[in-house]
Amino acid sequence: AMQKRSLLSPLLLVLVCVAGLLPFAQTLDERALDVFRSSHAPHPDIAIIAIDNASLSSIGRWPWSRATHAQLLSTLKSASPRLIGFDINFSEAENDRTDAALTEALRTMGIPVVLPIQEIQNSENSALKGVVPLSILRTENVSLGHVTVLVSADGIARPMPKPVSILGDTHVSFAAQLARSIGAKDLPIRDTWIDFAGPAATFPTYSYQDILSGRVPAESLTDKILLIGATAGDLHDIVLTPFSQGAMAGVEWQANVLD
Repeated sequence: AMQKRSLLSPLLLVLVCVAGLLPFAQTLDERALDVFRSSHAPHPDIAIIAIDNASLSSIGRWPWSRATHAQLLSTLKSASPRLIGFDINFSEAENDRTDAALTEALRTMGIPVVLPIQEIQNSENSALKGVVPLSILRTENVSLGHVTVLVSADGIARPMPKPVSILGDTHVSFAAQLARSIGAKDLPIRDTWIDFAGPAATFPTYSYQDILSGRVPAESLTDKILLIGATAGDLHDIVLTPFSQGAMAGVEWQANVLD
């Protein structure tokens, strides 16, 4: 009996160790650590320009014309922000006039602008292709960052996004490229978790239509890092986070990664 017991002990140890490697056990570990998460004051320079329900009602159904985004940039230019990140896909051409208007608006901003790149399956599901902004938009002050969201086994977007290879080129994440654009060093691209500042609505948020119509004082935007993206539920740009409130707009998630 003693011999059987001594053989069982290492076997139990192995089983416990194997169980600890299973996704279910890993998820429990991660959820247990979520409990100890504490919010912190968000970086004061980060703000969101939201494509919200009010803006959709005012400007019209999505997608909007590139001329509208060009007009927004023209309005923002007078406020002198520090950096702009468009969490909007510009992969398909619209027309020569509006594409040229947006390109010119990006070029003349005089500050860094980051656009998203991502990988999607083609219609035959046989290969991956890169969805990139139109080459015409790649002006000198414009750079690219990938918007792939990493999730844990339970579907919660905790992990910090790492660099990915798209069409043979390595791209850092959208947030990492934003940070690089203003000279940040030692970016945390290791296996680490996002230290969320807080749940949805933690960062200062301005409605796209309010910026466009001049209802936001320019000084509120001066020297700010402005992330432009969808918060309207109908546009379905949502990720799950560790907070009890759960869902967060993709652009808010990017703000937390940047923070």
